[in-house]
Amino acid sequence: MTSNHILRQSGKRIFFGLALLLVFIFFGFTPFGSLPDQQKVEDMVIKTDSSEFVLSKVTDSTGQLLFFYRDVDQFPCNDSVCERMQIRLYWDIFGNYLKFSFPQGGGLTKLNHKKFSAKEYLQLHLLLNNPKSDLKFYKLEDLTDKDSERRYYSTDAVTGATLSAVSYETVRGAVKTCYSLWKIVNGETAATIRKRTMDALSVNSIAKQGDSLSGTNLFITLDNLKHNKSADVHLTDQLQSLLQKGQTPEATAVYNYFLQQKDNSKPIRSYIPLFVGFD
Repeated sequence: MTSNHILRQSGKRIFFGLALLLVFIFFGFTPFGSLPDQQKVEDMVIKTDSSEFVLSKVTDSTGQLLFFYRDVDQFPCNDSVCERMQIRLYWDIFGNYLKFSFPQGGGLTKLNHKKFSAKEYLQLHLLLNNPKSDLKFYKLEDLTDKDSERRYYSTDAVTGATLSAVSYETVRGAVKTCYSLWKIVNGETAATIRKRTMDALSVNSIAKQGDSLSGTNLFITLDNLKHNKSADVHLTDQLQSLLQKGQTPEATAVYNYFLQQKDNSKPIRSYIPLFVGFD
């Protein structure tokens, strides 16, 4: 084996190790903690036809809406197989998923109570950031048929017809957890946030935002892009420049937008959002 070959292999291992480290930082186990002093939190009890939950609205010192979050503390399934999950989920002002975080020392587990790896947290983030996931066509019982589940978790290839249809999106051994979180992120909570924001924003207030990509108008721009069209080169450059602003709801929303567009350009690869709350 030549010295050049050894150096190339070492370089690959170092690069892979650094990539995993960055992903671990990205999805690091962080405390919920308290928000910065300049941010105000209003807890709202939301009642729907099927559930009741507390949704937290965060505004800045001027009253401008910044983002929403919801603390989830529940079992992803109704048996002893699953461990309790404690996780904070974040949305932008239109109900689009932003990120998640954990209490200090917390995290998610899969089959046999094994902890998620850094790569699996990345896989979960990509899933939650995809409102068009095939999971929308399923109910929990569709994904947890006992015969299919046993085959899915065996050492053989996935053979359960029901589970294999969505297994490429979910973390292996954590279908229930992934499904439960996806339904929360892209279900009633998102719809509630969107309705509240749309009711609060008038056509005039949106029009006055002009071409500025800041605050409310940025979220409006991203929301329009997601539902109507793609960004041109000029707008893409403007959006990518926002990634340099660090850990903000706006930067995270832009990052998620480019993930949905499968953009793998250098500005997107270089942005490593930290799940430690928004300053």
